Amino acid sequence: MDKRFWICGAVMSITAMVLDFLIHGLLLRADYTALVASGFVRGPEAGASYLPWMLLAHVGIGFGLTALYRRFDPAPAGDVRQGLR
Repeated sequence: MDKRFWICGAVMSITAMVLDFLIHGLLLRADYTALVASGFVRGPEAGASYLPWMLLAHVGIGFGLTALYRRFDPAPAGDVRQGLR
């Protein structure tokens, strides 16, 4: 595992966290608030105790996807369009 793997894994982890915040923290906030009021899901205070596990999950997502991409496309071409695809 070279330097490029660690950089790509860190970037993917941060991207997963940002997308998670945008989707669940902003777009779906009203829906989750309604579900908390009905008792179907935990509220933000109860969910805060799970934050370390969520961070660990996002790091796993970032490095796992990076490892899979390297495994199935081992020859990096250096083209940004290929990486986004």
